[in-house]
Amino acid sequence: MEIVGLSSKYAGEGVYSAKTAEEAVKYLESKGFEKACVLGGTKTYNAFLEAGLADDLFFNLFPVVIGGGGVLETTPGKTFNYKLVEAKKHEDIAMLHFSKM
Repeated sequence: MEIVGLSSKYAGEGVYSAKTAEEAVKYLESKGFEKACVLGGTKTYNAFLEAGLADDLFFNLFPVVIGGGGVLETTPGKTFNYKLVEAKKHEDIAMLHFSKM
C-alpha cells in the first residue's frame, strides 16, 4: 500500500505529496499500481472528478441529515456520465456504485 496526499505542503514521513490529481496518479503508476482508492473531502474528490480520473464512484447514504456538507462538482459546462452498477442495502444504509460510461 502506498499513501499519497493531495497537498502543496509536506504530508509527513512515508506519504508522497502530490500537488494535483494527475500527479498523484502518475506517481502511483510509476510504482506499478493500476488502481487507487481516493479518500478525503470534497476538494480531493472534486480534483479527481475535474481531471476525469474518477472511473467509479461509491456512495453510502445514511438516514441522518446534517448541514454544511460539501458539493461534488466540476467546472460549469463540464459533465461526466456515470451509470448505476449496483445498489445494496445494509441495515439503514444505501450503498450505491456508479461507473463511468
